[in-house]
Amino acid sequence: MAYTNGADQPPIEIVFIDLDGTLANSSGEFTARTRTALKQAQAAGLKVVLATGRPAHVVQRVCRDLDLGGPYIALNGGACGDMGTGEVELAGEFHQEAAQTLCRFVQGFDALLAIHDATGWFADQEDERTRRRIAFLQQEPRQIGYEPGQLEKAIKIMAIGEDEALRAIAADLPVSVQPHIDCFRTTESYLEFVPKGLNKAQAAQKLLDAHGLTWGQAAAFGDGDNDRALLESVGHSFAMANARPEVKGSARFHAPSNDEDGVAVMLERMVAGEVAF
Repeated sequence: MAYTNGADQPPIEIVFIDLDGTLANSSGEFTARTRTALKQAQAAGLKVVLATGRPAHVVQRVCRDLDLGGPYIALNGGACGDMGTGEVELAGEFHQEAAQTLCRFVQGFDALLAIHDATGWFADQEDERTRRRIAFLQQEPRQIGYEPGQLEKAIKIMAIGEDEALRAIAADLPVSVQPHIDCFRTTESYLEFVPKGLNKAQAAQKLLDAHGLTWGQAAAFGDGDNDRALLESVGHSFAMANARPEVKGSARFHAPSNDEDGVAVMLERMVAGEVAF
């Protein structure tokens, strides 16, 4: 079964959905309505793909919880996996000198430095932010204390802190870092860094190619800066009502907020065959 938004648009065959601030509500939960909408969408033939900045092991846990058995995108495109095969493919690597410069720079601010690779993470200090991150990931850091060797297989670097500190970090990134690393704000407390050009859209392109699909046949939901490239690429883009203003400008359509089951509302309309979003 296929869905479209008018005669000028090809049918929607695949949907990429961000997690935090999008599919999950403000308490980090997935409502009964959301769970039902996901099942109905899959039963009707839509391919549902989670596309998030969360690590692969966390995304796998969420996929099992939501009965999603296909591909997923983790670490903002740094890892692509498939629940059916169990395979996880990594993409991209940091320019080591630039990454080391970035980490030293971040440590000059009141922020937690967190470094993620395919299987776990590192924290440069132990404090309340570290404990919150442990609770969120349900995974202890492999090491407390920063060492440059942690960057050799890193996929994502994070600065976790208050708004003022994160704004200052983003505004004053060393010039030597900027050609090699992309920076974006994903929540009020998270500033994330990935290798230049690595994003959800790049990972989604590989999935589309593998399934013989085009951007015009894809839809996406998101709320953060790390969703913008994907929203700007798909034929049917939905920014959540709670999205940052610049993110809303990157999307063709708007959905209700994550606390109003916004993704579920739009999936229900797709399944019902409604063509006007």
